[in-house]
Amino acid sequence: MSLVEKFLLGLRNPTLVMDRINREFASKILSKTRKGAKVFEEDWDFLIILDAARYDCIREYDFGQADVESRISGGSNSIEFIEYNANDRPLDDVVWVTANPWVSNYDDRIYKVVNVWDFGWNEDLNTVLPETIVEATMEAVREYPNKRVVAHFMQPHYPFIGVTGQNQLPKHRSFTGGDKIESNIDVDIWTQLQNGEVDEETVRKAYIENFDEVVPKAKKLAESLPGKAVITADHGNEFGTRSFPFPLPIYGHPAQQRTYGLIEVPWIVYSSDQRRTIKSGEITQEDIDTDVSERLNHLGYIDE
Repeated sequence: MSLVEKFLLGLRNPTLVMDRINREFASKILSKTRKGAKVFEEDWDFLIILDAARYDCIREYDFGQADVESRISGGSNSIEFIEYNANDRPLDDVVWVTANPWVSNYDDRIYKVVNVWDFGWNEDLNTVLPETIVEATMEAVREYPNKRVVAHFMQPHYPFIGVTGQNQLPKHRSFTGGDKIESNIDVDIWTQLQNGEVDEETVRKAYIENFDEVVPKAKKLAESLPGKAVITADHGNEFGTRSFPFPLPIYGHPAQQRTYGLIEVPWIVYSSDQRRTIKSGEITQEDIDTDVSERLNHLGYIDE
């Protein structure tokens, strides 16, 4: 697009220009004052990632004797989080068990990526259920006794698998051939919320129900693992918080944003006297049978 075309586009849609300025401000200024933690430089044997989990939501749950803290994430969406943490060095001592398909794009930097989204997909709910990640994680823990293991749950990220999400909210289909469910089939839930097509209270309730689905299983997993485990998130989620310097509302978890609802994430530590002896190894990649874009679209990643 030429400079003149960009100028004309800005005249027709000034909101796009303001949004671009906000993102540039966040990525160039706020990223320095709200600097993200490097999770692979932290001390842990097992890292449990809850996708899109806001810190203020998860701290409402009881984690027993675990130390409940927060960290600042290096990204406001999954791609930014992965790139921020995987670019510094090869993660040749890490086995990443993932429900999130984005991780597979970085399997050349990780010792082993276990693509649960490829073989453990729930066709009815169009996601990977928490119990499927727990099972795959325990298998990886046994198979790789000298590696750090990441368990990347999809929840509380959309789609909403609780009663409210399934019964009271519309669903979009994938661009790659999913079923037509509602009239607004190609619009993600956060755009629908922004457009006033769904009720914020209902969306928030459905989001919390996803926490209810995943937190008990993540806690039980952390308590059962043979080493030091940490529960965290790759990023949070917004429901209309306004960005800066132009007060535009933010919904979901767009890239290049540094609001605290997006970047303040849990850091819940389960200490253990038992620790793993970690050894690096040669990075391996595996063939994937499923179309990545189809899975991403089912999970609401329409525009990323």
